[in-house]
Amino acid sequence: MPADKTGCAYFRMALPLNALKLAGGHTLATGGVYDVRNFDIMVGQRVCRPEVSEEWQRLAAHKSRDYRMVFELDDDLWHIDPLNTMAYEYFHRGKLNRMAENIRVSDLVTVSTEVLADWVYQWNTNVIVLPNMIDGAMLHHQPVRPTAFVAGFGGSASHSVDWKFCGKGISRFLRQNKDAWLMFVGSEFSEYISKDVWPQLVFSQWAETVQSYYRKMKFTVGVAPLAPSLFNQSKSDLRILECSALGIPMVASDYEPYLPWKDAVLFAHNEADWARQLRAMKNDPDMRTELAAKGKAIAATRTINGHWQDWEDAYQSVL
Repeated sequence: MPADKTGCAYFRMALPLNALKLAGGHTLATGGVYDVRNFDIMVGQRVCRPEVSEEWQRLAAHKSRDYRMVFELDDDLWHIDPLNTMAYEYFHRGKLNRMAENIRVSDLVTVSTEVLADWVYQWNTNVIVLPNMIDGAMLHHQPVRPTAFVAGFGGSASHSVDWKFCGKGISRFLRQNKDAWLMFVGSEFSEYISKDVWPQLVFSQWAETVQSYYRKMKFTVGVAPLAPSLFNQSKSDLRILECSALGIPMVASDYEPYLPWKDAVLFAHNEADWARQLRAMKNDPDMRTELAAKGKAIAATRTINGHWQDWEDAYQSVL
């Protein structure tokens, strides 16, 4: 039961479940109406809408059920920043209480990070951390490299607070480097970039698939801003993981989710850091090559091809 058709459903549902299917010995179905008695396990992602929650509770309460129910979650939705207005209003209209109750009656909860596991533990003690993985094929993809220096970011409108945090520093870099560009794929955050450098901004719409999204990432370097917040503490390192798999070096916030990448990225702590680290990347192609190689080596250890058994083991633990 995926919650949507976006990146969350891809990384937390489609990618691992398809890997299980390819491994053999498993039958999977999604996105339809089924008789649950034909299945050993149901996986529900962010189950919180009223009608779906009622069904989840009814299925969990069935006295003679021999199926198991797994609740999947990859964000701390209880601490969404109010700046992320759409998501904040959506989840704060009763959905958080329903989500907590649905977690409580589940046989297992799978999450993406240890911090998120600690939060969920208050409702269910059977929590397993399954870190985000990538498709190993990404390691062989060669994205088009721009001739000019392009710093790039792809993401949804939920990152407004992050761009409010780093926008001035990146604006300073653009102001000092008129031959550089900043590219947004998906949502754009020009409101946090100084108007005098708007001519150096490039925008690209969302892609229909994750794979076509990767083809849009024509970046010289990627930027991964992450503002200090309760919500971001539970985030994963997926942004750096994706770019690194594609051979794109990164400048990132020196915040908890990204610290394991300290040897493969340049960290920025404040406004001056963002300008300084982007300038260092621009002026040193050899450093970009070295960081990209280190990042790709780490990404190679985080493929679903090498970790599908983690999902299999988690699901089998409740059978």
